[in-house]
Amino acid sequence: MPTKAGPGFLRWRSWGVGERRALLLHGSTSSSATWWRVGPALAEAGWRVKAPDLPAHGASPRVDRPLTPAVAAEFVLAELSQQPFGLVIGHSFGASVAVALQKQRPVAELMILDEPPGPNSVDWAAEAAAVLSDAQLARRDPESAFARLREAQPRWTVDECRQVIRDRASGHPPDIAEGLRRGAEWAAIDPEALTCPTVIIAAPDAPGVNRLEDATVLRGNDRRAAGELVENVVELEGGHTLHRDVPDAWLSVISIYSY
Repeated sequence: MPTKAGPGFLRWRSWGVGERRALLLHGSTSSSATWWRVGPALAEAGWRVKAPDLPAHGASPRVDRPLTPAVAAEFVLAELSQQPFGLVIGHSFGASVAVALQKQRPVAELMILDEPPGPNSVDWAAEAAAVLSDAQLARRDPESAFARLREAQPRWTVDECRQVIRDRASGHPPDIAEGLRRGAEWAAIDPEALTCPTVIIAAPDAPGVNRLEDATVLRGNDRRAAGELVENVVELEGGHTLHRDVPDAWLSVISIYSY
């Protein structure tokens, strides 16, 4: 039987004591620890920041069903008060969760969608398979997994790479993979959810670049459709995880729109 949403299900991380409230939503196979730069930076700027380990990720339990953005939003909403957040940032899967949240119940006064995936921009079956194989290697041989990642992502710090491997090894990959297999059914930038100012941050739509960490997941017609709905689209040179690839430039964009 699928697990039901309720208070205390998710594990949370927080930074800061400011009056302005921010919610950070991580991407697929990641965790709240991905925000180790972002959370303190926002806290220093006066934000009180909360970030969950989304269901089946990090230290949060499995849900025993495909983890789509709508399912993840259901679990997050069950733990939020009625008070809206001044800022909601979501990366990749987390961006889709932010859209699903905003559609179900407006929770954001400003949304920043970092690399929101387009339904036609990703080989969802391949990504689901990669989640399972990456998790298997991270659990069986974390040092080999770390070495491969360091070679593939020389811009990332050692600590960043270690955290990625820990995140891949944690959580419940089958729920994540089953959700990804339904990626073409996810709502992308849903007009019904655009009830607040919204910013998209994305890597360049570069032809011939296909490896997920090196490429955008908002391509072609998906990108054009998003650009017609969202007034502010910011392009940064990097890959799919811009907050790891170009952290200073990424934080600068956040500061321009939120501070």
